Amino acid sequence: MKRYVLITVCEREITTHTYNTKEEAQKFMREELINAIHDDEVEELIGQGQEYFDNCQIAEYSAWANNTKAGNWDWQIVEIII
Repeated sequence: MKRYVLITVCEREITTHTYNTKEEAQKFMREELINAIHDDEVEELIGQGQEYFDNCQIAEYSAWANNTKAGNWDWQIVEIII
């Protein structure tokens, strides 16, 4: 059985969440990125499939955001087999 762990790091604070599907993990990662950057224009472009911006990037298994109000963020989705 496959599971997907989303690892989130913000200014050295590490959290993890486990999901049943890659799509669930990706959705949560995308939502966290959007919440971190607080930029309506970037949020709309991410919804349209754009991946790279000046202060953030999102890909299939990872994302990052720099210089947000909450600091610098990194996300990584890791597939595990149970």
